Amino acid sequence: MTKMFLRNVMLLFSIVVFGQKLDVKVLEDTLSHFRSGEVHFGTKNHLAYQLLERNANNEIAINYLVNSYKSKNQIDSIRWFLQNLCDKNPKDLKPYLLRKRYATYEQATKLNIIHYLEKAHSFHPKNDIIIYELGRSYYDLCIEMYTNKSNKDSIISIAKKTIYYFEKTYKIDSSYKELLKYPLIQMSNLINNNQLAFAYSQFNEKNGFYPIQKFITFPDNWEFTYSLNLFHFYVKFEGEKYGSIDEALYGVNYASKFLNGFEEYEISELQSCDQIRFLLLPTFRHPIMVRLEKCMNTVTIYWKESDGAGGYDFGNIIVNKSKALSLEIWNEFVTKLYTMSFFSLPILNIYSRDGTSWYMEACVNGNYHVVFRKGGVSLFEIGNFLLKHTDLDLK
Repeated sequence: MTKMFLRNVMLLFSIVVFGQKLDVKVLEDTLSHFRSGEVHFGTKNHLAYQLLERNANNEIAINYLVNSYKSKNQIDSIRWFLQNLCDKNPKDLKPYLLRKRYATYEQATKLNIIHYLEKAHSFHPKNDIIIYELGRSYYDLCIEMYTNKSNKDSIISIAKKTIYYFEKTYKIDSSYKELLKYPLIQMSNLINNNQLAFAYSQFNEKNGFYPIQKFITFPDNWEFTYSLNLFHFYVKFEGEKYGSIDEALYGVNYASKFLNGFEEYEISELQSCDQIRFLLLPTFRHPIMVRLEKCMNTVTIYWKESDGAGGYDFGNIIVNKSKALSLEIWNEFVTKLYTMSFFSLPILNIYSRDGTSWYMEACVNGNYHVVFRKGGVSLFEIGNFLLKHTDLDLK
């Protein structure tokens, strides 16, 4: 008997004996992997539809079907399938958000996307996610129209729509201010409203462990460059690469997931103790956090390790220890920071999601800075200095 045959027998057995809960789990597992014995991608569409019968908005099933149709260049099938999801559950938020996610698969225009989201908004007028996505879609359309030299009055009208939905978003949830500050300034300048642009420039909210603005690097004169999309994952402008809002959010959210798992707290200039925090996230090995703290003349080093993998999931804390260190060790480390000009290093020097992630924060004498590197690079020496003073076995 082949492995595929055995797999199908086990699937049928689980459906009959264990019932719906395990059935859904097994179906999800089956659709999540391309297995030996499959001639080509898309041979399990019937299983994806079975899964949708049990869970109408199952993302694994939807992803499988959309990619199956895409592999056969069946654009109309993708369009029909996504429309059918919305039609079956017209007041459900998720199908509209999924349709936006797969918009390029069905070759939807930006106006098409806006139409889907406005319909969802009519059912969910106070949902911040839908309102944000509407603002984002109008923003994308505005940048495209400006780049294509569309009618000026039409561009201004779309810019005002962008501002309207972004304002509505942060009025529901003020945490959006931190990332919406920049496109709002840009759009305000586009409609020639200097007073509004100044008001947005005063937003100084910070959410989570790292200030997003520290991970953002825009080209000069970005406030008046209306062909520049500040959100895009990679922003290429005049041959250079810059850190966009999406890239900044990825860096911040990725590290924050692990710092939350380690039950850490925010380090800021307002704290009375000087602190250093090092987060090491190897792709396939255990995540590690080391924090060095000096309160008055007392120095303590804390270290934690989880059983997850830095490129995937946090897992659970398996090491949580601390010990006292001498003031001389603290001074030696701080000297290394100043010798390498840590507080003036760029936050990012390469935009990549591959390799071990190194995050180093330092707040010394009220001066805060954070640096993120893939593969260690300039953080290698000081990161290993901290690791050396823990009792971790890193062999």
